[in-house]
Amino acid sequence: MGSININWEELKSTHSKSDDIWMRVLNALHWDLAVPRHRLTVKVEDGWVTMSGSVDRPYERSCAESDARNVPGVVGVINNIRVGSGEAADAAPDIAPDVDVRASGRSTATTQAVFAATYRFGARTVREWERAARRPRVPARTLLRAIKGLKRALTTA
Repeated sequence: MGSININWEELKSTHSKSDDIWMRVLNALHWDLAVPRHRLTVKVEDGWVTMSGSVDRPYERSCAESDARNVPGVVGVINNIRVGSGEAADAAPDIAPDVDVRASGRSTATTQAVFAATYRFGARTVREWERAARRPRVPARTLLRAIKGLKRALTTA
């Protein structure tokens, strides 16, 4: 049988320090749940990290930059991440879009208190949702859409 000779020095030279930093930055972003990493692009050259893409909130932009700065070997960070409505084309859709609480099942004949008790919401919470003083979180929006669908199905049956 023949033997395989591996030139380790040549193999090391093809794997640059920038590649190593790039992988570490991606790993740091992966573990930070505040950062929508699927909407960001990272490039590394001579220790300089360039980040681009878009996020919804300023703190997400700051967290991504902080994650990159804390990676050993990073010389500096160029943060080109946009904040706001300029979503990336490949961004994940909102799984629970905004809902109109009154239209999602609380008829005018049902009081806020009865609606809240029926679906185990707080009466104050329902009141604040209807006044738009607060926005329902994702699980509540999903439930409200299901309630609306259920009411619609029952009235057409």
